[in-house]
Amino acid sequence: MGPPLLQLRLRFHPKKGATLACGSAETATLPPSTSIHKPKQHWRCRLKEDPRKFKVLKKSEAIAARLRRAEWSEERRDQERAKSKERMRAYRLRKKVEAEDAKALGATKRRDGADGRKTRSEIQKEQNMRSRWAEEKRRQRAALSEEARRRINAERRSARRKEKEELLEYRRMRMEQEKEKREQEKEEEERRQAELEEIAELEERERVLADEMEALKEQTKQALDQENRSTAARRKSLAKARKSLPKSPQVFADTVADIIAKASPRKAIALQAKGIGQGEETAADTGIGQNLRGQLAQAKHKRGKNTTKVRRVLASALVTGKKYLYKTARRFGVTRKLLVNAAKPLRYRNARKLDEQVKATVTNFFEDQAVLVADKKAISRKTMKKTAVLQEPVVELFKQFRKKYEHIKIGFSSFSSLRPIHVKTVKFSKLRGCLCEYCTNISLKLTVLNQLCIQHNMATNKLKNEFVACDKTLCPKSEECDFHALECVTRQCSDCGINGINEHFQSLLNVAATDKVTWKKWKSLTTEDGRNTVGQADETGTVETLLAELLKELDPFALHLFTWRWQHSQYSRIVHNPPEGTVTMVMDFAENYACLQQDEVQAGHWHHHQATVHPIVATYLCVRCPTPHTVQHSLVYVSDDMVHDYHAVHKFFTEAVQFLEMQLAIAKIVRFSDGCSSQYKSRGPFLDISSYEKQTEHHFFGSRHGKGPSDGESAVVKRQASLAVKSGTQYIPNAKALYEYCKDHLTRGNKDDCSQFKRDIFWVASGMIDRSRPKPTRSVQGTRKIHSVKSISPGLILKRDLSCFCQSCIDDNAQSECENKAFVGGWEQVALTVDQGSSITLVIPELTFLTSKKKYRGYILCFLIFQYGSNSTYLLWRSLTVYPSGDKNMFIKIWNLFGNPPAWVPPKNDLKTLPKQ
Repeated sequence: MGPPLLQLRLRFHPKKGATLACGSAETATLPPSTSIHKPKQHWRCRLKEDPRKFKVLKKSEAIAARLRRAEWSEERRDQERAKSKERMRAYRLRKKVEAEDAKALGATKRRDGADGRKTRSEIQKEQNMRSRWAEEKRRQRAALSEEARRRINAERRSARRKEKEELLEYRRMRMEQEKEKREQEKEEEERRQAELEEIAELEERERVLADEMEALKEQTKQALDQENRSTAARRKSLAKARKSLPKSPQVFADTVADIIAKASPRKAIALQAKGIGQGEETAADTGIGQNLRGQLAQAKHKRGKNTTKVRRVLASALVTGKKYLYKTARRFGVTRKLLVNAAKPLRYRNARKLDEQVKATVTNFFEDQAVLVADKKAISRKTMKKTAVLQEPVVELFKQFRKKYEHIKIGFSSFSSLRPIHVKTVKFSKLRGCLCEYCTNISLKLTVLNQLCIQHNMATNKLKNEFVACDKTLCPKSEECDFHALECVTRQCSDCGINGINEHFQSLLNVAATDKVTWKKWKSLTTEDGRNTVGQADETGTVETLLAELLKELDPFALHLFTWRWQHSQYSRIVHNPPEGTVTMVMDFAENYACLQQDEVQAGHWHHHQATVHPIVATYLCVRCPTPHTVQHSLVYVSDDMVHDYHAVHKFFTEAVQFLEMQLAIAKIVRFSDGCSSQYKSRGPFLDISSYEKQTEHHFFGSRHGKGPSDGESAVVKRQASLAVKSGTQYIPNAKALYEYCKDHLTRGNKDDCSQFKRDIFWVASGMIDRSRPKPTRSVQGTRKIHSVKSISPGLILKRDLSCFCQSCIDDNAQSECENKAFVGGWEQVALTVDQGSSITLVIPELTFLTSKKKYRGYILCFLIFQYGSNSTYLLWRSLTVYPSGDKNMFIKIWNLFGNPPAWVPPKNDLKTLPKQ
């Protein structure tokens, strides 16, 4: 039994009509006199017959539609978008069905052009296929377990329930929409009926007036043709009119306007022929223009929610082309920029608000990827924040962020907008200094090669920067690791290498291999007076030579970048999550502060004192608070000692440890610095590391990439001091005055304070630094490759090529293996050996008391404490061997580890030294 018939009632006239049933054989006969045989012409179609009115109507309706859309709420916009999507979905479905029908019709047409049906074989094939599908589905259902059946049935019931709820909601919404639509249609019909009646009346009146105007135009034209006035006659008439018209400009304008407005019909036609007066269309345009100008002026001084949208919509209606932008802007009182932007399509903005935790993650990521600038001019005057500069473009950092935080959904524009204001991009500095020599030289060569690619129409072969060039020589990173494989970095992989760059520029070599080019390079230079310096020089050669030099520099460049990124990542790991009892320190010497003076005389320009500034930025956990948090404690040491060596570093470091031990318990110290050999990375500093009482590790940043928080602290100190001197409020003639000023004005926090940042200033005079300390006699082999050193005992250290702060390395657990052993390798023990021929024997008379042998971290150290005369005295050095003799005197044989004589407190001048054995 088929579906019920749909009853349609068609009303043609009061008390007349017909009822048709779909699918029935009966057909109603329509009266020939009804209006269905003579459809009434639509009012819009009639209006199209008058192009002028129709143009005004379209413009008015367009403006009204834009204003309506601008006032829509977000909910209304979502509803309209949903309707649009539904209409497009239905349209695409309809087009798809039509295409399939056309395709099926073309495939089944017979030769005679008639539509054909499926053959028996096709029908049988389709039935067999459906049978196989049904059988396969039955087998699948039969193999399901009871749990799976219950789960599937539950999902089906849930889906059906959801569909039913959606259907009911959809029906309810449709009923409401249909109700609103019927009411709107009713109101629209009533309005249009009234407009049709008014338009019909106006059209009749306009027709009569048009006939009269045409007659008047014809008569006036004939009269004008008959009147051929001479130039003299026109001049006399003008003179008479000027005498009779007022002299005041305003009254003159009013009088002329009145004459034109009250002119007779024939005179009005004559004025219009001369371009004077207003026709109906010009008056309408003027009224619309004045209305738009007023609305734009009102919107300009409002800051409502939709005011900007309304202003943009109104401005978009004024855009007629680039030629008239300036005139349009002047006429309607808007800027040209508003008209240009209004012509551009609005970009869709995601309304989803980012979570505060996501914002904090992005901000911390930017700060981790930036290095602080050691330039006092880069410090903010208002906030005194330290400026940091990113080491890679923001686009590359965005890719790294997406890979590291896959669960965070964020676009590039939002990512860029969250960059802190004190973190600048790569192009921040107009005059950049202290750059990496290796990176800069490769960048200079790529600049020349990219220019050649553009000249030979090979823009696709350009390489954006040195990082992209390095990636061309390596295999892709694995998905679970942020670094390239170590065998690729060390050039031991057979699948990658510097030949990738050669292949990339092969097309350029084919056409320009022998072309002469000039490029710049930083290298060692010899001045005229024989001194060696580093400067930028011009190199000239062929493109092939340039590429060969680039390949030579790229060979070790992968390891250079890998070391920099690895060390920086490990530093970020330990400094953001320091273990309890561990203090992380970053230290570096700043450029000496020149003690300049305000209002300085000419003679004083050549005699400026300088001050050494050595910040140590310590990071540790504040254990006093209920929830431990990270504290950054800046310890700035100011000295008048101008020698920057490891003896000064030793003094600053020991003072810092003593100061911090008064506030917290220190079990381990992790230091970071650059690889300066005279200060941190040589046999002298290694010996100091081995002799500290606290367990100490020293890690080195990648070569030429050693900027850290200490550089920012030194910039703050020098910036504040310079501003104080420039303002005339401070007088800083020497290093001591600089210390006193910084102590009074730059100290932050106190011992009992739990703030996240503290700063203390210390003074170290030149006489306080002991440079007669022990010196080792043998260098550590492969010092340049070492980036991690750990103390064991005096004269004994552990070293490895890279740093690691996995849980096993932090705990010093020998039972568990390092997580990154494939990258960093294992620890190697190094003994700081001495010259065995250097020994002395001392004779101590009247020795009455001796104490020795004290355990320290598993090693026995010898201390000599004895009664000599009336005072107690002791020998300062450790790791000594005591040989008692049988007579009154005590003979002590000391293997001199460091090449200096031993020190006694109090000094004893009557001790005898035997010849060396």
